[in-house]
Amino acid sequence: MRLKRYANPHWAALRARSAFEGWVPDRLLMDAIGRTSRYSAEPEVTSLRHLIDAERTAIDIGAAYGLYSWNLVRHCRRCVAFEANPASAARLARGLPGVEVHACALSNREGTARLRIPRRHGISVTGYGTLESTFRSDFQMWDEVAVPTRTLDSFGIESVGFIKIDVEGHELAVLQGGEQTIRRNRPMLLLEFNSHCVNEEAREIIEWLGYLNYHAQPFSSKSNTLFVSR
Repeated sequence: MRLKRYANPHWAALRARSAFEGWVPDRLLMDAIGRTSRYSAEPEVTSLRHLIDAERTAIDIGAAYGLYSWNLVRHCRRCVAFEANPASAARLARGLPGVEVHACALSNREGTARLRIPRRHGISVTGYGTLESTFRSDFQMWDEVAVPTRTLDSFGIESVGFIKIDVEGHELAVLQGGEQTIRRNRPMLLLEFNSHCVNEEAREIIEWLGYLNYHAQPFSSKSNTLFVSR
């Protein structure tokens, strides 16, 4: 399994990003990650062009290393990305000049919060950064950084057709902070529910979206759930 993983072109591109960061322009590394995205662990990435409206805005919340943003900006009028980790947000801005990047954490309130970034074998696992203090107990070491928090509604983004949310356990707070944006635009929503998302948390999100008249759509993914407006 490990050999198969390292033979995966997308995994190799991610490893190259870590190895050559600072030596190779971020734009080239980001392009390699995007072009190998069909080999990623999230096959729904290649289906994005069928889910989004090319004439409307797509929002990537928890953009991490830019896999979704790279694909979204190629199929929609405008792509807006939010990334709480300041270092990751800076790389996104350099590597994806066509994407509007905001270096902040989205939540249900404005202020500041502590972003917890796990470490494995001494290396930061930036894609698993979280505002939740009890999320991902499988990591033993964490770095913390103070980050600004904003609500999605405070940005007043119009003509939104698609929102992807992957914020490691903070999804409900993000939705609450974007309620007016969702009500006004009725976009498709793609949310991550992975094995670390407690059933009660997932149930709260599904119920909350149900009040907004959204329902889960069958989707070929183990970790992501698509919600569409009725």
